[in-house]
Amino acid sequence: VFGAGSLGSFITLNLGKLGFNNIVVYDFDIIEEYNIPNQFYRIEDIGKHKTMALKEIVKSFTDIDIEIKNIEVTEKTIIEDELNIIYILTFDTLKNRKLIFDKIKHLNGNYIVDSRIGGEEFSIRSFNLSNKYEIKEWEKSFNIQETNLPCGEKSICYTNLSVAAEVC
Repeated sequence: VFGAGSLGSFITLNLGKLGFNNIVVYDFDIIEEYNIPNQFYRIEDIGKHKTMALKEIVKSFTDIDIEIKNIEVTEKTIIEDELNIIYILTFDTLKNRKLIFDKIKHLNGNYIVDSRIGGEEFSIRSFNLSNKYEIKEWEKSFNIQETNLPCGEKSICYTNLSVAAEVC
């Protein structure tokens, strides 16, 4: 799971509740007060790294230990590339999604779930990395104009919950 914010936090918890026990989460952000209404964090988590708080929460709810990568994903980041991995993208920006795309588009035998949200609107797309047509379609999805919503308007809790359920 790439991103532990409004979508990634709920998706990770749901995956744990569904019994997935090999979950890796990438994020480097710190929880701030404005994250509380639309992300799966507690008031007491303010000031913690999202990955650390999410690890505690998932363990508390599911007894599953998720693996965390408390790092910013860059061109130099090494991404696991075994077979049968489902990469779930929940990053805020198209730039970060494109970065992941460039790193994994060649990994045949794996899948992508790209979930995007803005206010009450969202899209969920899945792609098979063994299918060249699907890869080309996914690549086209980066050629759109991003909305410039303030952080608190980028996602709404009930929409996040719906998207997380659909992704899982």
